[in-house]
Amino acid sequence: MNSFQAELIGLVYRHNNRLSLEQIEIVLLRLLELVRAAKDNRTKVSKAVDEAAKNPIS
Repeated sequence: MNSFQAELIGLVYRHNNRLSLEQIEIVLLRLLELVRAAKDNRTKVSKAVDEAAKNPIS
């Protein structure tokens, strides 16, 4: 997570003169959406693996 934060802070600072606060907010919100989607997908995969493990191979 620290690496991610450092990358994000670097991105914002590098583009500080070219991005408005509104644009930075849009980028951050989109990143949040992507992180949430990734967490949801990971949860779905974990549940699918758990379900598959319950069913013996026939």
